[in-house]
Amino acid sequence: MNERIGFRRLTMGLAILFVAASAAVAAAEDQAAELYRQAEEALSEEDYRQAAAKFMDVFLEHRSSAYAEDALYWHAFALYRIGRTEDLHGAAEALKLQQNQYPDAAIYGDAAGLLARIKGELAKRGDADARHWVERRTFEFEFQDDTGWDETWDPPQAPPLPGFDPPGPLRNTTHRDLERENDVRIAALSALAQMDPGRALPVIRKVLGRRDDDSAALRTQAVFLLTRLDAPEAGEILIDTAKNDPSRRVRADALLGLSSVSDDASVDTIEEVVRTSGDLEIQQMAVVALHHSPHPRAVNLLRQFAADDTLPVETRAAAVRALAERRSSEDLVLLQGLYDSSAAESLKDHLILAIGRYRTEASRRWLLERVRDEREPASFREMALGMMVDDREILTRDLVEVYDTVPNRGIRRTAIRVLSRKKDSTAIAKLLEIARDERDDELRLEAILALSHSDDPRAVEILENIIGE
Repeated sequence: MNERIGFRRLTMGLAILFVAASAAVAAAEDQAAELYRQAEEALSEEDYRQAAAKFMDVFLEHRSSAYAEDALYWHAFALYRIGRTEDLHGAAEALKLQQNQYPDAAIYGDAAGLLARIKGELAKRGDADARHWVERRTFEFEFQDDTGWDETWDPPQAPPLPGFDPPGPLRNTTHRDLERENDVRIAALSALAQMDPGRALPVIRKVLGRRDDDSAALRTQAVFLLTRLDAPEAGEILIDTAKNDPSRRVRADALLGLSSVSDDASVDTIEEVVRTSGDLEIQQMAVVALHHSPHPRAVNLLRQFAADDTLPVETRAAAVRALAERRSSEDLVLLQGLYDSSAAESLKDHLILAIGRYRTEASRRWLLERVRDEREPASFREMALGMMVDDREILTRDLVEVYDTVPNRGIRRTAIRVLSRKKDSTAIAKLLEIARDERDDELRLEAILALSHSDDPRAVEILENIIGE
């Protein structure tokens, strides 16, 4: 009996201790959250010194909280924004501390990128250790074959540097390890490109020569950096990447990069991809690249692709959209002609959408002609009228004429919706007439709903009369 009482008391005591401990943990977490909020507020107000101090307080006073690992990163970020040399060194030390204390931090990739920017900035200021750090993390690219890391080359061992421990070779590692190593290398490559563009170019070329899956993220970043370097060799490297890289994402990025290289070879490559690639997404990306290209042949190629019925409809539609973005009267005439001559109905809806984006007198007139043409499919006629819903320049009398002369219910419903956007007295009068006299209950209801948003006293009066019927 006494043993059972003793056991109950022990159980009760442990439960009380557990509740007390849980309450203490919750209170500490609340304190950490409040301090973290204050630090975020200082950061948003660009009071970087205050933000750095408060984020460090979160780490020092609440190391076991959920906020501690991110606090170190934002402490380093605030010091980086202050920008003094001693603050940059402090930021690097904070990131090293974060790596050591929280090796599984979710913000690891951001921290790697920030550290590389810090090292790159210090290197530009003459810091030899920082320059060595950047070079060491990009040096191994120069000793790598096309299928992976060189198994025979043993890189020289440099003395320890402040920052992250140097990444190991990309072999015998887990997927998470690969992602982390790539984060560091990508950030280091970015820093090298800013620090010494001439030194970065051969490294970028080497990275883009790889074909393994594990380096796809590296190659994507290398394409981005290459487009920002003012290097004569950039076009040649991008052409090879756009044609031969096994990653669709990398090839697409290389095609977009070629849009900034205004030479014949680049445009020839983009044209070749559109005409020969069996990858629909890559074809469409090549069309987008042409749209952004300043080369004088680019526009003519877009016109050819829009009219080429041997190409997939989706690729032609991408060319149609690109031409519509130009808003030229010449292209408007071309698109209208394509609509009349195209046998592919799946392209015609793209042409209606493209022409509707012009919002010129010529495009409105063409759209109204399609609406009135009874030979056109009802869905196309309704779409043509729908393209004028937000066009404030469409004349009310044209909408009234469409409603009165076109018997199709879907088109008339769309006409009511366009009329509801007009605020002139003629539009209100037509809606009142429909709400009062229309025999089609569905259309009448559409007009009543449109009038419910009007502050015209006539609308209020007729709505009251309808309610009283």
